[in-house]
Amino acid sequence: MSMARPMPLAGRDQGTPHRALRTRLERRLSGLKTERTSVVSQWREISEYLLPTRGKYLPSPNDPGRGKRKDVRIIDSTAQQALQHLAAGVMGGITSPSRPWFKLTVHDQSLADSEPIKIWLDEVARRMLHLFATSNFYQSLAVIYLELAAFGTGSMLIMEDHEDGITCHPMTVGEYFLGQDAAGRVDALYREFVMTASQALEKFGAEGVSETVKNFCHNGRGDQEIVICHAIQKPPVGVELPPLLRKLPYIGAYWEAGNQDKVFMELRGFHEFPVCAPRWITVGNEVYGTGPGMNAIGDVRQLQLMQLRADQALDKMVNPPLVGPMQLKNEPWSTVPGGMTFLDGIAQAGMRPLYEVRAPFAEMLERIREVQGRIKSVFFEDLFLMVSQLDTVRTATEISERRNEKLLMLGPVLENLQKELLKPAIDRTFDIMRRMGLLPKPPAQLGGQELQIEYVSILAETQRAVGTTGLERMAGYVGNLAGVFPQVLDKIDPDALITTYNDMLGNTPKLIVDDAKVEEIRKARAKQIQNQQNMQNSMAAVQGAKLLSETETGAGQNALQSMMGL
Repeated sequence: MSMARPMPLAGRDQGTPHRALRTRLERRLSGLKTERTSVVSQWREISEYLLPTRGKYLPSPNDPGRGKRKDVRIIDSTAQQALQHLAAGVMGGITSPSRPWFKLTVHDQSLADSEPIKIWLDEVARRMLHLFATSNFYQSLAVIYLELAAFGTGSMLIMEDHEDGITCHPMTVGEYFLGQDAAGRVDALYREFVMTASQALEKFGAEGVSETVKNFCHNGRGDQEIVICHAIQKPPVGVELPPLLRKLPYIGAYWEAGNQDKVFMELRGFHEFPVCAPRWITVGNEVYGTGPGMNAIGDVRQLQLMQLRADQALDKMVNPPLVGPMQLKNEPWSTVPGGMTFLDGIAQAGMRPLYEVRAPFAEMLERIREVQGRIKSVFFEDLFLMVSQLDTVRTATEISERRNEKLLMLGPVLENLQKELLKPAIDRTFDIMRRMGLLPKPPAQLGGQELQIEYVSILAETQRAVGTTGLERMAGYVGNLAGVFPQVLDKIDPDALITTYNDMLGNTPKLIVDDAKVEEIRKARAKQIQNQQNMQNSMAAVQGAKLLSETETGAGQNALQSMMGL
């Protein structure tokens, strides 16, 4: 976020078709499809076992299979519940709607300590948090956290909205393709999705849609679906763009797949990349991340099979396969309680089990619990449900230590989310609000200053607080040592210790008194102590003189006169 002057809006461009640009975009879309092929099979399996309602892999207009059940592989819902707990825990711990989770500051500490600038930064953060709460931002984040935990990758568009300020569009895996720059940052998003003809006409207008779409709408077939391609990226090198888009860093284009009647349904520019594409964990130059769902899928498959086998064993014990004499064939017989089957007097001619099932249910249940425990551990359920799962009463210190230990495992993930989700969302929203005039006028001192984001969520503060343990141990050790060797206190800067400790806890800097003011306070205190000492010395001198004057030494003199030679 910069306080530089914003560029004018580019708007939409429905001018001369740019077939060269569309050709370049379609070519890159084809390459991104090929690159994504390696992870689609994993995503499909995760969808089947964890999130059966998520994942759109082959956009097919008016697909009759959309209404089919997709949860047929799920018998035990342990993994689904653990996934929900993780997504809810991350939501509440990082971006809780009920409390501030970030604040703004500047690098220059002298400016950051200025009262007018502090007030302005606090007001901006307050307005942004209010905008997040009144838009669909938090509802969209809930979707993103589920996608992240399951598939390792999430994606969301943040678009300007003149009513709500912003509108977020979360996406599911399969409908988008990501590209990244040389530094591993996502800088391109492509989509393939279906839209009805009437929706396309409403969104893009009569000038933006093809004659095919118009005919669908005019002939009462507005619900006929078409495949739409969408691309957002930096302008391709060597391709001519409309004048309004040439100075903007990103372009966005919609076109109807397979239809050349209209080259672009919409072509526009963006002042900043409007996409948040967080990854749980990435390795090397991988575009798509790896999440807990990928790590847990083996245990999830095993759990479903084990539950199926256990249910089959129980079913065979309760309702075993039967064997009987031939004379019962085509004759009425019953196996229900109280039922009767009539036979001629032949011994042992009744029905009996074909075989007996003696399943080791105790061992099976123990094994199932073991697999369930592994799944819960992969999804960090023991972290987010720690207090409720403790089997005995524990001290607050022990709970805090356990939580801090487990939070260390989320450190890289939290850093990724801050870099790839939270910061882009805050930056994008700030710039939109600035262009729409929704922010207060900044102080003149902030001209050209880069604003910085400081995260104050529960997880961010807790992770920072992990480092306070070392400070506490050092302070305690030095304090004990000073009882024997007072000179060790010379090695400690108590002011720096207090400031660092306060920063790690995430407390407001207002709690720490400015160094210059501290110096004034200490000088005033030293002067006061010196004055008190001088006063005490003066009083002691007066008392001593009085005592000497009252002490007779003989010859009509007192001790004071003798000392003064009078």
